[in-house]
Amino acid sequence: MNRLTLIICTSLLSACSYNAAPVVGSHDNTQLEYEQDLAECRQKTQQVDKSEAVRTSATNMALIGTAAGAIGGLLTDDVGMGESMVWGLALGAGTGAAIGSVKATQTQALVLRRCMELKGYEILDAEVEDLASVELEADTQSNNAQQIAAN
Repeated sequence: MNRLTLIICTSLLSACSYNAAPVVGSHDNTQLEYEQDLAECRQKTQQVDKSEAVRTSATNMALIGTAAGAIGGLLTDDVGMGESMVWGLALGAGTGAAIGSVKATQTQALVLRRCMELKGYEILDAEVEDLASVELEADTQSNNAQQIAAN
């Protein structure tokens, strides 16, 4: 059972690391230019701190799982409270880590799409509101330039 759980968790976490290229509309760039732009934008996604999201979510879910395990242990006679707490902790931490990884990967996907949008590509597989919520260095630089030009 423990080996199966480890294999499932490892598979889920490795699947979360995949970051597909955005679907873009027609553009005037060559395939080589597109691939270079995509590579640059993928490099920006590496700035997203996945470990913090995983750590925070795992900690929160571990606490919830431990509490749920303690309550379950009190309500049933089959398993002691200590064993239930340990199972709750393990399941909560594992679930939380997976959730945190998925959230961080979603953020990376938005960063990738926003970066490509800033390079002039029309992004077809993301909501405009989602992309607008992501601020990249280029956004900050262009905002600063606009403010300087206005003065």
